[in-house]
Amino acid sequence: MLSVVPSFKDGFTLTLMESIERNSSSYVLRYEEINLPSQVSTGQEFSLSEDLTVAADDADNILRLLAEASVSVMPAYTLGLDGVGYELNVTRGLNIGCYKWWQKVPEGWEALATISNALLKLAGKPDISF
Repeated sequence: MLSVVPSFKDGFTLTLMESIERNSSSYVLRYEEINLPSQVSTGQEFSLSEDLTVAADDADNILRLLAEASVSVMPAYTLGLDGVGYELNVTRGLNIGCYKWWQKVPEGWEALATISNALLKLAGKPDISF
């Protein structure tokens, strides 16, 4: 799952999922808008959800990028106020890798920019200059 959350604006998440049926599998990319919380509510509010069918070759490309990615365990230190926060979560069974960054991908995490832009392309969103 890739989350794109700008300061003071609505954001979105993209989730690539495999649907396994009896003798076949297919892939779906779920696009969900994240609305800013109102003063009354707490947490994130989702307003729009859309599922896009993903070709097996495109999904395999994302999975290959994930399998081949090598990232530093210790990211560079950064602080930020206004801007955009990103989060990429990778789940395999009970194992989860969670990567969060602010504005620019930290040195040593460049593979995450490639993976994120590949997901954005599947959703028809423009590349982000990380």
